[in-house]
Amino acid sequence: MGFTETLKKLWPLIVIFVVGLAVLLVNEKTGFLEEKPEVDPTENISIVATDEIEQMDETETNVEDGVSDILTIENCEDLANLLSLKDPFDPSVAEFAEEYKGRIVEFDACIAYLSNHGSYDTRYDILLYGCDYSETTVSGPSFQFEDVGVYDLGISDLYLPDYITAGRNVHIVAEVEEFDPNSGLFKLDPVSITDR
Repeated sequence: MGFTETLKKLWPLIVIFVVGLAVLLVNEKTGFLEEKPEVDPTENISIVATDEIEQMDETETNVEDGVSDILTIENCEDLANLLSLKDPFDPSVAEFAEEYKGRIVEFDACIAYLSNHGSYDTRYDILLYGCDYSETTVSGPSFQFEDVGVYDLGISDLYLPDYITAGRNVHIVAEVEEFDPNSGLFKLDPVSITDR
């Protein structure tokens, strides 16, 4: 047996030796393989619970002070004004979107148009207005839920319910995203949509 044949047979062992040596050298420099001190899994529970209680207290305080985390036409004059606009490109639409970005809004709306998003069968684009459905008039901006599925709409079924169709009056809760001044679409991220 020649040197080359011996090397071929020993090659896997050489590779294992070199990799093992490299791991040991890395461990010596970084301590990667050293035992970590055992952590008590219940240690952080009280911290999380305390944080959640503090957040609940802040929410209760805000509600008690007359400030709600959810904007409605009853507690936010800007939202009431927005929903009564006749021009979806009115400058106040962009101002509202900027000022309230990330906030939750809740209001009655109607579905003006519903289509599949791209070539998807279970993703949708929904156009809404903040008024009762009418074939002749609308008010407020052109709100859009873009690329949403039933779960995004707060629906527990696998399929869209019958009330998610053009021409239906609904009640929505959604997060303010942005206003696109080119298309006139006011993008919302849905939390829930219910029939009314």
